[in-house]
Amino acid sequence: MTICVDYILNDLRAAARHFLLAEESFGAEAMVKVIDGLIGLSSQLESQSQESLNQIISQVYAAQRRHDLIGLADYLNVELYEFVQQFDTCDSSNAGI
Repeated sequence: MTICVDYILNDLRAAARHFLLAEESFGAEAMVKVIDGLIGLSSQLESQSQESLNQIISQVYAAQRRHDLIGLADYLNVELYEFVQQFDTCDSSNAGI
């Protein structure tokens, strides 16, 4: 089974946007969706990719613990987004399904 990462990417953008606007509760809600998607994705990754994902998640968590909302948004919107995007196997004609 392959994972369509479009939903994860959309949730990453939404979470980043909320954190940039200092809407922490909305950002946290979007992060729940992101984490759920990442759990599904990580089960299909090779060990090296899982390690890379763990490193990025550690950076995200550290920024969140520091209440560095700009840094958190940056990690979500750039680092994690680009990492997840490389695994997009969706057929673009089915992206809305």
